[in-house]
Amino acid sequence: MARSVTSVDPRPAPPLPPGEKPARSGWSGWIRLTTIAVVVFFAGFGIGLGSRSTSGLQAALDAAMGDLAGAQGKIADLTGRLTTAQSDGSELGTLADQLRGQVTDLTAQLTARVELPELAGNSRDQIETLAEERGWDLTVKQKESAQSPGTVLSQSPKPGFLMSLGAPLTIMVAKPLPPKMPNLVGKKQKDAEATAQKNGWQLSIKKEVSSQPPGTIIRQTPAPGTFMRGTASLTVVIAKAPPKEQSGGSSPGSNCDPNYGGACLTPGIGDYDCAGGSGNGPNYVYGTVRVIGYDIYDLDRDGDGYGCE
Repeated sequence: MARSVTSVDPRPAPPLPPGEKPARSGWSGWIRLTTIAVVVFFAGFGIGLGSRSTSGLQAALDAAMGDLAGAQGKIADLTGRLTTAQSDGSELGTLADQLRGQVTDLTAQLTARVELPELAGNSRDQIETLAEERGWDLTVKQKESAQSPGTVLSQSPKPGFLMSLGAPLTIMVAKPLPPKMPNLVGKKQKDAEATAQKNGWQLSIKKEVSSQPPGTIIRQTPAPGTFMRGTASLTVVIAKAPPKEQSGGSSPGSNCDPNYGGACLTPGIGDYDCAGGSGNGPNYVYGTVRVIGYDIYDLDRDGDGYGCE
């Protein structure tokens, strides 16, 4: 039985005009275009979200939204063109529907707004966790307060504000109050020294003749209850006993300076200085003298009524 033979035109195909490429089937072209669009879009969007940090969150959001807008336009165009191809391959139309749904879901997530709750009274750690989960740009400030350290005192924006992804949020949290100056009056010098050392304060000590027991603090500056910030200064005045007067001294008719008691300073023989001091005499006072008049020899340098202590 004779077989039918398909005739073949032996003539070569006519050459294509310059710059024109061989025609491809509509199917293969749209499949490639769809695949490239999907890969580029989701690769770029995934990298953008994966590298998001708090400080650059807004920039990442803007870039992602731009990508989404472009992707939605491409998908709409592809979906329209691929509708005509569903009769030959329904998987293309299904793919377009899936892409459209995913883009819609991502757009909803990025543009969703959440009502900001009341944050006062919560801990700083709780709000940091919340801000991280919601993608808010958190700023923390501190203020001295009697509340527990780290407790949220106030917030901005106020409760009820609609917060979107990357929205700024500022909270004010409590930090400890500075130490208060204790009452040191009636205590000893060592107590003032220990208090100043513990709190890093600068301590100044003065002494003053008093009826209180020697070494007892009789005054202090600042007053008790004062908040002491940083390297504050503390000054205490400590009682000292009146010096014992030396035997002798001026008496009516004696040849001793009437301005001094406890020692006989002969007038008219030159200057007097305290023995062991930096003065150059020529006369020296050994022991303490009481100034009962005008201190002509400038022996009472601290003005407490006694010289050469």
